[in-house]
Amino acid sequence: MKKDPIFAMIPALACLLGACMTGGLLLFVVIINAFVPTATTPFFYVEYLNIPILSIALPVVGMLILAPVTLRMAFSREEAAAAPTASEATQDAPIAHDDHHLKAA
Repeated sequence: MKKDPIFAMIPALACLLGACMTGGLLLFVVIINAFVPTATTPFFYVEYLNIPILSIALPVVGMLILAPVTLRMAFSREEAAAAPTASEATQDAPIAHDDHHLKAA
């Protein structure tokens, strides 16, 4: 059960990288169109490769891959370690009493 998140991370990371690459490609096409407004070739390849559909589908697939892992981790019966209380955390810290502090009247 401990290896399930690791196995799910590999395809989810691939989906994340694919989504970033499609976003970068779309940004590149917009920048090309800003400098050369008559360029139609980049838009032809964007439509041919279905980049707008991929830019939506890849993050959704990544979320669907990670959903069972996160739900299993959220509803597992393993209890988390108790956090130390504020009084326990401050007992370990030394208190410095210097003479330059103001004293109460």
